[in-house]
Amino acid sequence: MPVPTLMSPRRRHPWLLYVAPVLLIGAVLWGFKVADATRETFNQDSAWPVETATIIESRVVDRGGIERYCPFVRYAYDRAGTVYHASRIARDEESLCSRDKDTADRVVQTYPVDRRVQVHYDPIEPGRSVLELREPTWLQAFPQSAAIMIFVLFVLVVRQIVLSKSKRLSA
Repeated sequence: MPVPTLMSPRRRHPWLLYVAPVLLIGAVLWGFKVADATRETFNQDSAWPVETATIIESRVVDRGGIERYCPFVRYAYDRAGTVYHASRIARDEESLCSRDKDTADRVVQTYPVDRRVQVHYDPIEPGRSVLELREPTWLQAFPQSAAIMIFVLFVLVVRQIVLSKSKRLSA
């Protein structure tokens, strides 16, 4: 019985051996690009000027779904005679949401109503601001790439399973 080779007619999808690594390498390179852009944005935000803001609303919001409990903090600050209202706690607000209400509650408790806090605002667009500057985590910097890599790995695993079953059936 002849042993199947890479280009043997018994191998149905030899192109997958070439495409999968290219996709994986592409996903990793894309991830580095996204990570650099995320880091650059964080560095720009870190250079934003600071203004004093007053908390005007602070509560936990139930959005439903898996990460359902999210802190909601509304604050006001004055910049050059104009009062701005904002509610962005951090750029990565999704990371503040939780399945556990107590986790979101702890964030809200750090921002009680009438408390004066420091807010970082965009000097070009003063209405854009954040209360907390957080350095992005790996998963925040690589969401698209991580999804692509997981998909490619899934395809490779499924392919391997199908090939091993077909070998057993033909033997």
